[in-house]
Amino acid sequence: MKKLGLTAWMIFIYIVLIAFSSVGQTSARFKAIEYIQEGDTHLQNRDWEQAIFSYTNAIQADVSFAEAYMKRGQLYERTTHFQEAISDYNMAIQLNPFIDIYYDQRARIRVLSFDYYGALNDVNQAIALNPYNQDYMNHKIDGFISLEMYDEALAKLDSLNDSGQNLTHTLQRKALIYLLSDDLASAEAAVEKAFELDDKSYLTLDLYGLIELKRERYSEAIEWFDKAIRVDSSQYVSFYNRGISYRHLGEEELALRDINKAISLNMNNQFAFYSRALIKKEQGDFSGAILDYNSAIKIDPLYSDAIYNRAFTFKILGDYTNASKDIDFVINLPENRPEYWNMKGNLLILHGDIRGSIVCFDNAISYDMNFAEAYYNRGIANLLANRPLQGCEDFERSSSLGYTRADVVFSNFCGH
Repeated sequence: MKKLGLTAWMIFIYIVLIAFSSVGQTSARFKAIEYIQEGDTHLQNRDWEQAIFSYTNAIQADVSFAEAYMKRGQLYERTTHFQEAISDYNMAIQLNPFIDIYYDQRARIRVLSFDYYGALNDVNQAIALNPYNQDYMNHKIDGFISLEMYDEALAKLDSLNDSGQNLTHTLQRKALIYLLSDDLASAEAAVEKAFELDDKSYLTLDLYGLIELKRERYSEAIEWFDKAIRVDSSQYVSFYNRGISYRHLGEEELALRDINKAISLNMNNQFAFYSRALIKKEQGDFSGAILDYNSAIKIDPLYSDAIYNRAFTFKILGDYTNASKDIDFVINLPENRPEYWNMKGNLLILHGDIRGSIVCFDNAISYDMNFAEAYYNRGIANLLANRPLQGCEDFERSSSLGYTRADVVFSNFCGH
């Protein structure tokens, strides 16, 4: 009996402890909710710093409150602090893995961070938790498009039972997929159907412009982009596309005006910064070009075209150290293009490493046997290495591929 009494007493103690613990947790949760409400007020007043402070206080008040992490993560995302946002979303999902919108939220930030496979996995998880949410299916289709899985995206679009405005949106997305697949006839057919349903949609008008841009009919493209901008001048994409069209026509100032406008409307478009950098480089504003390449690379750290062109601009400025750093980085990326090795070879010549440069030109040619400039550059390197026969063979090959600079060197150094 004594043993039984002790057991009953211990059970009573545990009940009391649990009760007090529950009271403590409830009090902490109430406090956290107060901080969240405070943060929401700051958010409405666009006081981002104080809102972050309030949401952080909510987390400190109750570290197990998933919603507090979610709130702070959303604000981090809005202020383009993507890594901090990802960390908060991860914690929210760890604390409560059964809320579908948490996965959908993290999917969006993963897209912004160019983690398309991770985004698709999150959308699949959201769909598994809530299979009736149409938005999640749309996000999944967007994931397929980002991953260039166009057949899968089209199949999902065909499975949708759309009508009215949703049908217009579906046709627009189909047109975009066909454009990305270079199937211009199918893209135009889809856009025409969308136009019949709604001839005032800026996106349909912009897609018409993109089709003309793809066909290299730049003046016609500009006319469509003009129409899109008249319908909705708050969308950066039409300004950007019109700027690209102007650039193809050699109208650099008009192109720069439109791309500047696109950037003012969306500071997170790496392509706009990249395009502006190219124009600045062509105008001789190399320092300005470097700044825009930096902005593009900050948004997308693996933006190989921006990194390569920044290396080229560093080379023009005589900053061979930074040019070499950029080239070494892109060479280690999976795509590994021949022009990377060609530039690395040129930089090694400038550093006095002639044999190393020849190896680089060899690599460039192994990726593209018709790379005329690489043969020419290897010919120069062979001359510098006192290998005139090999050099002349390279100049002859480069000349046969249409590289006119090789003709002059071949005639002067190769005795013909």
